Amino acid sequence: MNTEKPYILHAISPTKFVSPFDVNMAYDSGFDKVSTYTNVEMDDINDLVQDIVFSRHPNDCKKTGLFIAGEDDEKAIEMMEKAKKAMVPPFEISIFADPAGSFTTAAAMIGCVKKLLKGKFKTDLKDKVLQIVGAKGIVGGACAVIAAQEGAKVGMVIHREGAIEPIEKRIKNYKEKYKVNLNAIMGISDDEKTKMSENADIILCAAKAGAEALLKKHFSSAKNLKIVSDVNAVPPPGVEGLEVNFNGDAIRGTKIYGIGALAVGQIKAQVQHKLLKLMCESGKPVFLDFREAFKIAEQLKK
Repeated sequence: MNTEKPYILHAISPTKFVSPFDVNMAYDSGFDKVSTYTNVEMDDINDLVQDIVFSRHPNDCKKTGLFIAGEDDEKAIEMMEKAKKAMVPPFEISIFADPAGSFTTAAAMIGCVKKLLKGKFKTDLKDKVLQIVGAKGIVGGACAVIAAQEGAKVGMVIHREGAIEPIEKRIKNYKEKYKVNLNAIMGISDDEKTKMSENADIILCAAKAGAEALLKKHFSSAKNLKIVSDVNAVPPPGVEGLEVNFNGDAIRGTKIYGIGALAVGQIKAQVQHKLLKLMCESGKPVFLDFREAFKIAEQLKK
């Protein structure tokens, strides 16, 4: 009879389902069992976590993990902090927050950009002007924090009507929580997008899939623009001329290098796999979010 205790991942989400992508990744990374919980509210966290930790011997807590999904980065981080406080040493488990894959995607995107900067321009993100289109979304938000922590001058671009208040609120929250300097940049009209591009060294597009957020004409006077990256894999691309399989390829008719969704997605999957695997293999609890994801992405892109 096999008395070895299984590796169990408890995946929670405040939304109506946990993504099958995350479930598959968990099994492929070493977990024997994955249990999902949906429509989880903040007030549920304490009881859920204590049921998880107290049902196993402290030694077996090392084989137990909590994955936080959903569609809200700030809520995921708050759930993570609440879960950490609910544990009673030595009854402690590892936690990994990656709502809608946003943290690992953002880490992969910045990792790809940093690698290309070094390879093509012998430089890094420090003091580079980096504009993010789609900054209201959770991928764009995580990109903003990572890039700012790397020393970039980050602009969160308002490219749709109704996005001013949400982006300004996000900037305020990020400044308070992560001590980073971020700015709101207008980018709704063609003229605003052109002006936004003029001073940029890097533009990241994390806008809603299925629509072109930027056209090549918006880069016509962009003298410093080196790299544009897009995470949209659904046609048409978020940036005109930037194909999903670009990985440092020049965008036709420009001197700008492009990084497409497939190049970012390949690194994202590897980052998520390594972090889930770390939960299984670590001899002590680990707490993982976009910051740890970026460390892994950097290692993969060396």
